Amino acid sequence: MKKSIEKLPYNQLIDTLERSPFLLNQTNAKVDLARIFEGWFHNDLKATVIGNLGVKLLIVSPLSGKRSIIEHTGFSVNIPDHGIEIVNVAVYGSLKQASSLIVRAESACPPSFLFGSQRCNCWDQWATTRELAARYHQITLPNMESGEQLEEYITNYKPDAQLPALILIYLDSQSGMGSGALNNTYNQTIGETAFMRHRGEYTAEQLLHVSMAEAFKSIGIEPDPRSSNNGLGYKISGVILDCMRARQDIHFLTNNPLKEEALTKMGYSVIRHEIYGRLDIACEIETRDRVEEFGHQISFKGEINPVEEAANLMERIEKKGVKRCR
Repeated sequence: MKKSIEKLPYNQLIDTLERSPFLLNQTNAKVDLARIFEGWFHNDLKATVIGNLGVKLLIVSPLSGKRSIIEHTGFSVNIPDHGIEIVNVAVYGSLKQASSLIVRAESACPPSFLFGSQRCNCWDQWATTRELAARYHQITLPNMESGEQLEEYITNYKPDAQLPALILIYLDSQSGMGSGALNNTYNQTIGETAFMRHRGEYTAEQLLHVSMAEAFKSIGIEPDPRSSNNGLGYKISGVILDCMRARQDIHFLTNNPLKEEALTKMGYSVIRHEIYGRLDIACEIETRDRVEEFGHQISFKGEINPVEEAANLMERIEKKGVKRCR
């Protein structure tokens, strides 16, 4: 475990769970809450982190329908004078035993993920990442006759330690480039603040015919609030990796140099791999803004097929050191 992280003592863990925003009660619970949750204190950020102990899930990739089994965990990262970041994490493979680790950190984009908005590349890149993970960790289910048998198979599933592990980090609270991460206070959930701020920024772009950065400014927010407070919003992924005791050398899937910089400053050795972006008339405006106003480094294609891009991405990654041992 890294020196910047300490496990919360039992009494502090229970006390944190019983306070806002969790509002659990050990007296009412039928089991010891420490069997379900764990907590950490991140000394560098003075953050209190709560996570569940995880659950194995059978999943399918979005387009090819490949089956995998992941370990899914949720985290709450509470930082003074910043607020609460909410994060969902999926681990493909053996985090402790794999010789290579691939990481993708994705900020929430409800218009894209919920409704398939073509205005941005968010869905395309997340789908490519999930298809990539499925290519490494596809499984074939044995014949089973009941849900109980399936659940037992999933619970006892052991991933192949010879394959690279992947951590997919979904930052629920960072909707609209973390638009809630500004002038918050301790115990305030950033996602709640970001919800209408992102809607407002999104509306301003179209209604006022302005760029992304100008849309932020039009509603009184600095563009990309993740960069405020010495890039605090970009450090959340590093906090999660710290809590998960991830290896220090990672293959990082990103087009945003600020994400890479934040992990490097937190002690990670990062090999960056870009995810190609779709460039058509539907996303032309926002893609240009991301490059010109926010410095994203994106190589473009007219159309994106996430299944094909996953295969191409796997080839690029393996040229930089990730090996399949089978």
